[in-house]
Amino acid sequence: MLLLLFVGGVGGVDVGCRQRRVALASLVAAPVQAASVAEVGSPAEAPSAGRALVEVILPPVFNRATHRYEVGRGAYAFDQLLKFANVSASIRMNVLTLADGSLCAISPVAPTGECLRLLEPLGTIKHIVLPVNALEHKAFAGVFARRFPEALVWVAPGQYGPFGTLPKKMPYPVAGVLGEPSQTQNPLWPPDLQVKVFFVDLPQNAGPACEVALLHSPTSTLVVTDAVSWIPRTPPSIFASLFGRELETDLDFWPKSVLQAVFLKLRKEGDAWPAYDKITNRLVRAPILRAFSDARAPEETRAWVDDIARTWDFDRILTSHFSSPIAATPAEFRDAFSRLDDGPGDPRKIPVLDDSDWQPLDDLNDIIDNNNLAVSFDVARVLGRQPEWPSVPPSEECPVRRPRTLIYNRIPKCGSGSVAIFIALAQEKNGFQLCRSTMYTQRWLAPPDRKRYERNPFVASRCRKVINVSAPAVLNRHVFFYEFRNKNVLHVNMIREPVSRCVSRFYYERDARGAVGKGVTIDACIRGPCRFHEWTGREAAAGGAHTRFGQLREECSSNYLTRWFCGHGTACSADAGALATSLDKDRAAGMLSAAAHNLVRHHPAVGVVSRMRDSLALFAATIPSFFGGLDTAIFNTDRRHQPPSE
Repeated sequence: MLLLLFVGGVGGVDVGCRQRRVALASLVAAPVQAASVAEVGSPAEAPSAGRALVEVILPPVFNRATHRYEVGRGAYAFDQLLKFANVSASIRMNVLTLADGSLCAISPVAPTGECLRLLEPLGTIKHIVLPVNALEHKAFAGVFARRFPEALVWVAPGQYGPFGTLPKKMPYPVAGVLGEPSQTQNPLWPPDLQVKVFFVDLPQNAGPACEVALLHSPTSTLVVTDAVSWIPRTPPSIFASLFGRELETDLDFWPKSVLQAVFLKLRKEGDAWPAYDKITNRLVRAPILRAFSDARAPEETRAWVDDIARTWDFDRILTSHFSSPIAATPAEFRDAFSRLDDGPGDPRKIPVLDDSDWQPLDDLNDIIDNNNLAVSFDVARVLGRQPEWPSVPPSEECPVRRPRTLIYNRIPKCGSGSVAIFIALAQEKNGFQLCRSTMYTQRWLAPPDRKRYERNPFVASRCRKVINVSAPAVLNRHVFFYEFRNKNVLHVNMIREPVSRCVSRFYYERDARGAVGKGVTIDACIRGPCRFHEWTGREAAAGGAHTRFGQLREECSSNYLTRWFCGHGTACSADAGALATSLDKDRAAGMLSAAAHNLVRHHPAVGVVSRMRDSLALFAATIPSFFGGLDTAIFNTDRRHQPPSE
């Protein structure tokens, strides 16, 4: 719930930023006062068995405590903590006793020594269920399954692709996909468990979102992961394992932790935290799910919830965050989602969060919007009525961007070989057109060349198939940034730490070009009598008339990356970036300002060579229509030459 449950948020929104903000304020979870959380006893612990697990690097790695609670009717809850930057939240595995006496572990947590010790006296783990595809829940599924090789593993659909699909080779054996015939028609599936699948894979979405609800009929227990929560006014005991001192000294620790975990603003009025007060001690649909799941797929969410409430009989709910069991009926479960269909005539007065409380989610929506990360949502459809505020058209603060052409105007010695391979693999998977320019030496475009480039950026290019200017396409070319009047053209790029890039350039000239004698080190070249004078004169890439020495000197100047992103504006003349020492402060500031504007405004993603794998994953997440669905693990994470000694 606290991380990437629905990374695919809004893409090019159809409504203005103010409209969306008001919409989010209206989507606060409906309180259900009749529901309540059951008291549980003190937790069982076994710290001497070990609290470290290094196989999955999700903090806390070396001090991950486990608390086991008996929650009645043969069920047990195993609490652990997850910590990401300033966000900490409890995560829970629920373990049910099945009719044959075996155990079913749902949403497995880290199998530390303590966790395994606490499981031992309960019985045999025969089934392991991964009911979502959210990172924080599936991170430990593989390592947990390996600790119980005899157990059958059942997973939610869409773990790595469209509904029901899985990689050709999973990291652990899977008995079946929940909701698919491999589970529903499998005689090995426990008959006392029923499932209902929520799955949505909207066009342009960064990835499918899924949650599988389970009903344990013999005990009238509904088991969900993130669908609803009960946030208590006092922190679960597991927080003391890492934050004992904070709990004793900071009265605001728990309210701040809750608001950060559900992505609401840390807003305090006097001694009170208004948003915290409105979402605690009641059955709620988390605000982050309201904003990123319900708003994008209200019909699918409503159908799933209605199906559960109409056909299943239960009197309590087990969840994977905060507190449970929650005493609640199907009607009360349905009421937590009532904002999906409440109209203006609804007599209930549902309190809403203050507009400013939604700022973190609103800011995240802005990032998604501005990078065309995923699909839009319809405010009127979400609220069940026409909006009551004036229509606000998209503005400069909330642009709609739907690129058809993507230009990888690659910077020399910035991992372009790996990126080119990545783009080629993406082209095979996603079917866009891919072209590589045959203009290798022309970075700066003169005015006549700009006109030709504007009309057709693919001129003088080799393409994998006949270019159709109306179809999605990627151009691979060494060229300074150029701002097209056509707003359907965006850029991506990779950058590199300047010294490392300069060193790489030296090795390229020495070993590939032969412009420096073999065996000459960069240290010797920089310190000794070389001082670059051994570079031979060649036709160069930067402007067509430089020596290779001049090109190296230019590319090793401190403002070269600034010039690349500054592009062809008035502050970025052909000679502006040759040497940092040739620029006065005002001119350098103008270049930097223009470069920063172009980078933010026209680049959905810019990667860093030293984090190649993460950068390509960013490309895939922010521009899924071009790069989605690729495994970036095959790419190196670090590409560096040994730097000079000084």
